[in-house]
Amino acid sequence: MRKGKILKGAVVLLLAIAMIFSSVAVANTRVKQTEITLNTTHEGSGEGARGVIVWDNGMDYSGLGAAQKDDVYPFYAECADDFHFEEDTEVCDVHWIGGYWNGDEYNQIHWPWEITFYYDDGTGERPGNVFLGPFEFDSTEYTEVFIEDTGGTDPSIYYEFSVDLPENYIFIGCEIYWIAIRGVGLFPPQSGWGLHDDPITLHEAVFRSELLGFPDWTDSFDVFGYSADMCFQLTTKGEVVPLICCDPGMMDWTGVPPGSTVTGTFVVWNCGDDGSTLTWKVDSWPAWMTGAVFNPPGGVIAAPGPGTDVTFTFTAPTDPNTPFSGTIKVINVDDPSNFCEMQTSLETPRSRSVNKLFLRFLEQFPNTFPMLRYILGL
Repeated sequence: MRKGKILKGAVVLLLAIAMIFSSVAVANTRVKQTEITLNTTHEGSGEGARGVIVWDNGMDYSGLGAAQKDDVYPFYAECADDFHFEEDTEVCDVHWIGGYWNGDEYNQIHWPWEITFYYDDGTGERPGNVFLGPFEFDSTEYTEVFIEDTGGTDPSIYYEFSVDLPENYIFIGCEIYWIAIRGVGLFPPQSGWGLHDDPITLHEAVFRSELLGFPDWTDSFDVFGYSADMCFQLTTKGEVVPLICCDPGMMDWTGVPPGSTVTGTFVVWNCGDDGSTLTWKVDSWPAWMTGAVFNPPGGVIAAPGPGTDVTFTFTAPTDPNTPFSGTIKVINVDDPSNFCEMQTSLETPRSRSVNKLFLRFLEQFPNTFPMLRYILGL
């Protein structure tokens, strides 16, 4: 009788272990979607992140820890890991490894995922009260990139997830916070959060699930049999930089009567980062463009978006039969070293302001003074 109870207990324990953890020998088969240069020791870190990474907990997964919210079973399993910043830091995006196992056709599942931020409980070893959330994101709000299907007797599906938080949140410098991420769906199958065992940043990850025998936050060593950290990154919006670009339109003129009014055109646009704002102005133009007036002389342009058409007028030089050249310079007001220059040129014709009587004489005697007629352009 005692032997039967021991056997039954062992089966329950094995089932609990299977529900808590799904492991995988990591193969070098990750599908790289985006290359982001990042100073990190973790292979693959930065792939799929939506902004500038301000906290990197590592993305080189070795398994999945149970992380699921199921109100029906009920199956509540939650992993949490800590992070902190040296100064006040804005966080806008969460990027993590997650996946599914312990069920049929789980490669077709796209559950909602829930993210919660906690304060530290004051020990540096456990989450305390909720700081933000929980936030729930469905498959229309997050992106997922398939990584691999491990196959075998205990197959798992792995994804890289990324989601924008409802707004950008400020985390106070030198304070310890914890983050918990879990899928929201009915068991089976199971959802899990990616984990790894090296290196451990700050305190090791913790786990809780009353159903699985851990009603309070418990160190991962006591749950998985080794110390683990969760796979996640936090990002902030990077600085968006405007960049000025110009497209010359009418900038070359020939045969312009001295002292006449001349019209030209060009286009200015912001070819910098999306979301940036360019403040520009016409900075300089050739001295021979007397009384030059630009419309508009400057302005603000967002990116992405259309450029600004600029028209300008000036008075042509009074010197006859003379070529002129120079540049119109348009600058980024916030960064004058960022500018564009457009070449311009103008040429006035030969003067015809000669004595009318002499012109009549030349008309009456067309074969006289051929050299003079050539000089005068007659």
